Amino acid sequence: MYFSSLIAAAAGILLILLICGVGIVRRWRKEKEGYVRNTAAPQVNTGPANTVIKRCPICSSQLAPGEQVKTVMFDEKNEHGARVVHVKGCVHCLEGLVPRYCPVCSELLSQHEVVIARFYEKNAFSGRNDKAHIHVVGCSKCVHT
Repeated sequence: MYFSSLIAAAAGILLILLICGVGIVRRWRKEKEGYVRNTAAPQVNTGPANTVIKRCPICSSQLAPGEQVKTVMFDEKNEHGARVVHVKGCVHCLEGLVPRYCPVCSELLSQHEVVIARFYEKNAFSGRNDKAHIHVVGCSKCVHT
């Protein structure tokens, strides 16, 4: 009785170690192959201080200084004070130079489809150093709003 529970515990530990090992090997292979995650978040540049490389959330193209992402912001706010935003894209993906993908479901988007986001304004009364920011919810295919 004691021996069978000891074997079961050892098998469970081996299974956990195997699962962790597979995850570590996958991460190592991705890093080795130069895999870069398709993120829409700005990345800090190693150049001059406080410069930020901005990227389009739809096509991940690096935006040059002065280039902006085209959006439509609606006036109505939800119960949390967020406004709905339709993100159309940057000049690169709107002109069809690069493919457009939803950052949530990774589906290919046509030129007229938008990505839906929520815009949160700066909250001066929260006591924190909150900044205005956008939270991407998904595209018109994967979100029902």
